[in-house]
Amino acid sequence: MEKYRDQKVRVIYLNLSIVFLFILFLVAFFPLGAYFFTFVAVSVIAISKIDNQIKKSSLFFLTLFFLLVSIVINEVSIQRFINGNDDFTTYYNNYLSLLNGNMSDIFYFGGGFEVGLPLISLFLTKIINGPYPYVTQIFFIFLFFLSMCVLVEKNTIFRNDNKYLLLIWALLLFKITSMLTIERQAVSSFFVLLAIFSFSNTKKGLFLIIGSLFHLSAVVVYFLVNMILRVKTFKSAFGIILLCLIFLVFSSVLLQFLYNLFPNEKLGYVVYFINNHEYIINEFVKSTKQILYVLPLLIFAIVFKIKGHNWNLLPSLFLFVSLMLILSILPGVPTRIFMPIIFFLYGFYYYDFFCSFNQKNQVLIIIAFSLLFTIYKVIIPGYYLRYPMVETYPFYYVSDFYQSQGNVQRSELPESIIINNENKL
Repeated sequence: MEKYRDQKVRVIYLNLSIVFLFILFLVAFFPLGAYFFTFVAVSVIAISKIDNQIKKSSLFFLTLFFLLVSIVINEVSIQRFINGNDDFTTYYNNYLSLLNGNMSDIFYFGGGFEVGLPLISLFLTKIINGPYPYVTQIFFIFLFFLSMCVLVEKNTIFRNDNKYLLLIWALLLFKITSMLTIERQAVSSFFVLLAIFSFSNTKKGLFLIIGSLFHLSAVVVYFLVNMILRVKTFKSAFGIILLCLIFLVFSSVLLQFLYNLFPNEKLGYVVYFINNHEYIINEFVKSTKQILYVLPLLIFAIVFKIKGHNWNLLPSLFLFVSLMLILSILPGVPTRIFMPIIFFLYGFYYYDFFCSFNQKNQVLIIIAFSLLFTIYKVIIPGYYLRYPMVETYPFYYVSDFYQSQGNVQRSELPESIIINNENKL
């Protein structure tokens, strides 16, 4: 009996060795393939019945590491400094200024109060010590990844029956590409969610203060996002929607009054373009693109409700989608104030809904989604613009990580461009 058990263990370890060698091969030559395959592998490990939890955790996080590496390669393949709408250009210029010893630029953002990101950039100047924008992005990808792990651990609103699966869902719908364009609000959103997940008022206050050091909107965003996440009934959701519609009727006068009291660039932008139909249509399109990620979930949940299966987060998701569309009349507002949900929580909503499904079915759904996002990265021209998707020599992309870049005049970059990247091979 013992001999049979030892033989079985050896077979398992042999199979695992083959799997990890295959993943390493994909990372080296075909990283987008590694992205898909590691989602498959890590999902299977998440529901596997391994008695030794230490071994299971080790296998899970080792596979997760390969997933993280493949995400890094995917994201760094996107060319920066070609579009004037990318805030990363401003952040990188600030990094360069600090690299050159201009310490006063720590107080560059938010009237000198938003020192959070410049302090991180100052730290990076000591570690990276060079004009390497894509290396700084790799650091932020790791930072956002760790932030998601922390949120999964600290989560107090969504179900967490299987934290492994919750983390996989969260990473699957993680908006890292967008987060790398507006890093200040991305980091601020993390602290806003920590405040929402905390029971202690002291911790809430501390997290909001830290979040405000990255973006002054943290307190306002906290109240709005917290309101959405706490809604449990459609009666409350429709009440909030009604109040929002009433606010919009008087929004032009109210926002002008607020701008006169607290003049700032972002509020001034909304006031200036509030009656500009082109900007409103553009904002509506942006909001629609963002909610497309959760629209299938909303439809599924409504169908299940009609059939008598209630999901307690349906009013919350319905309210979020509704406000994203309604507030599109205010240019730049919905996608900014609901960033914590857009950046971090889509996967939490999906996991909470599919928690009632059989775990094997969950894995099949995750595999389907990961295949869809893999195909998406093949189709969208921005990915693998800096280096090919497949190559014949290993780790061919590493040298491109260290591409140097001097100061970029953002005002001279075009607002929109057409990328021709049909042949990614």
